[in-house]
Amino acid sequence: MEDIELEESDPFASPVGAFVLDTLTVGMYTDARDAVREYVQNSLDGIKAAQASGLIGDKSGKIEIRHSPDLDDLVISDNGAGISSLVAARTLLSIGKSSKRIGENAGFRGIGRLAGIAYCDTLIFETSYMGEDVGTRIMFDCAKLRSNFDPHKKDPTKDLEAVLRGSCRIEAFEEAERSHFFRVRMKSLKGDGREFLQFDFLHQYLSQYAPVDYDSQKFIWAGEIRKLIREATFDVPAVGIDLVDDDNARHEVRKPYRGRVRLHGGEIMEIAGIEHFADQSGRSRYWGWYGRSQLLGSITDKDCAGLRIRVENIMVGGPQLTRQFFSVGAGSNDRFNDYFVGEVFLRPGLVVPNARRDGFEDTAAWREVRLELEELAKALSTEVRTTSTARNKSVSKLKTEVERLITETDNQSDQGFTSEEDKQKQIAKIDRQCEKVASALTKDRSGEEVAEINQLKVKLQQKKDEVSKLRSFATKNLQGVLNRKQLIVLKAVYDVLKMELDEKDYAKIKSKIESSLRPKKSG
Repeated sequence: MEDIELEESDPFASPVGAFVLDTLTVGMYTDARDAVREYVQNSLDGIKAAQASGLIGDKSGKIEIRHSPDLDDLVISDNGAGISSLVAARTLLSIGKSSKRIGENAGFRGIGRLAGIAYCDTLIFETSYMGEDVGTRIMFDCAKLRSNFDPHKKDPTKDLEAVLRGSCRIEAFEEAERSHFFRVRMKSLKGDGREFLQFDFLHQYLSQYAPVDYDSQKFIWAGEIRKLIREATFDVPAVGIDLVDDDNARHEVRKPYRGRVRLHGGEIMEIAGIEHFADQSGRSRYWGWYGRSQLLGSITDKDCAGLRIRVENIMVGGPQLTRQFFSVGAGSNDRFNDYFVGEVFLRPGLVVPNARRDGFEDTAAWREVRLELEELAKALSTEVRTTSTARNKSVSKLKTEVERLITETDNQSDQGFTSEEDKQKQIAKIDRQCEKVASALTKDRSGEEVAEINQLKVKLQQKKDEVSKLRSFATKNLQGVLNRKQLIVLKAVYDVLKMELDEKDYAKIKSKIESSLRPKKSG
């Protein structure tokens, strides 16, 4: 039989379907705020390029985010280098292809710029480049794009190129030659994207994720951390980010750390200082800090609780990532992450953030660093447990002392004090114990411990009040049996016995004396 050769086109030349874009936008960025993070990340890269070329100073990088309920849009702009009109369209329309390099840039995959497609009807990129009198504008009809992602649509899936051509428009506009910027405009916000119009929604997210500075007025240890940043062997960039509303009011975004934090139960705990830690191998792969405190319990300020990992000063994964480090060896220890505030800065290029930026690619470098951070978490968990045990022991000891004193006082009340002076001695003893209990109410107590100590104070005060009202004494059982002089002598005997004997023997001998002095009943 004669072999038949089938003529077949190159299989690697197969067109890419439009559903790829759905996966890289709607599927990739399920939290609307992640789209904003991607644009801030791109702005950081543009600002770093402008700083490297001398267009702006090292501290002059600025990102402005305008959220307008009146216009129903969000605009993110920066004073970075921008993109030359010669390559702007090709750069901004490429997918999964980027000239950026990991270790030099915060972004490098070439997909983040399309994140906004999922959350608005029109997405616009505008950019200008120093020395050019023309800028580039690219407009995406996102509603039309998304219509191609409908799995129930009966029409055949279109090629990605055809979909983009039918949904995008490229324009040039006049611009000053000295102008350089990049701007993203999201118009007619949809679904979760409408939450961009809420100031708190954006501000809280950006303060945690964005590469911004600390607020020195709220966090007195900011200067100490900045000093560590200056001394570090790799850069930890910070840019100014302003949130601007329809009234043109500007709100600067800073990291959310502050000198006092709120705990479960409503208590306030002070951050007394910071502890610095670093790569012990000498390779300068990472360094970090955490707040020094009394470790009274879980911090409920969710914008700052827990250690946070940052690359290029942009948070990766949040506290849920570092919580995993604490759970190694003992799952219940994961809660101890929330006992701390702090940051871990990784050297850019050392490890690779995954596409969602909620963790890292499983590389040898990440596995090595992770093991070391797990050891740090283990040491911090031990510190929490040790501190808690010491506090619990001190409260337990107080409870034992108070219970012993109350039992002693009850026994003496039952036996009867030998005199008013003897009664006052016992009251003075209660007062001293009250002072000791009150002195235990220090700032390093948890709410539960404070409640226990206050209950001890109440018990002691109640016992003191009971004793103060007593008017009968040890000789009461022989009233009417002995005359006044005999009772005085007996009282003196009781005083001596009480000083010389322990409580049990004193009660035994006192009972025998009373029994011997009482008249015998005739048979």
